[in-house]
Amino acid sequence: MSLSDAVSSRVFKYKCLQCGKLYISAGGLHHHKIWHTGKKPYKCNNCERCFSNISDLKKHQKTHSGEKPFKCTHCDKCFAHAYSLKSHHRIHTGEKPYTCADCGMHFRQAEVLLRHKRTHTGERPHKCNVCGKCFAQLATLRRHELTHRDEKPIACNECGRRFKRAGNLKQHRKRHTSKQGYKCIECGIHILHLIDFQLHKKVHW
Repeated sequence: MSLSDAVSSRVFKYKCLQCGKLYISAGGLHHHKIWHTGKKPYKCNNCERCFSNISDLKKHQKTHSGEKPFKCTHCDKCFAHAYSLKSHHRIHTGEKPYTCADCGMHFRQAEVLLRHKRTHTGERPHKCNVCGKCFAQLATLRRHELTHRDEKPIACNECGRRFKRAGNLKQHRKRHTSKQGYKCIECGIHILHLIDFQLHKKVHW
């Protein structure tokens, strides 16, 4: 383990088991876990955007006020947060304190190193809820999710009906295990609705 990895493991002690993201405090990890549930209980009073944790809301609210109190002494660029200034400052100093133990590449930010490590491990912690495809980067998943907005990529292999989400297909398939509806004389399954039954019959053509 390199020195930077050892430092990171001491500083970022709390790891999300779902995506591998690291946090300094248990509270930070707790708020992050809310993001995985999809709940966004914190609402901005200015534009009504919602956020999964209070810190993201506070960061967002500064975009309305335009407040950027942290000024770079090298280029006069200003930032809303101290950590953003610290990260930016490394552009001027050339400092890259985080080193990859696998290939020796250096990074300015711990989170960038964490993402980079996935190129070695093949880890893809970000899963699409629609089709189940997994991605190494959250931004890549977000771009991928846009492709599902108006499509129904998941088909029922019994009747051909299509769904946006795997969960919807799972609920739908319960209908085929019941004894209600229309029975297919070819394969013996039951289909609740006539339109689905007519689609299913085409499977045997």
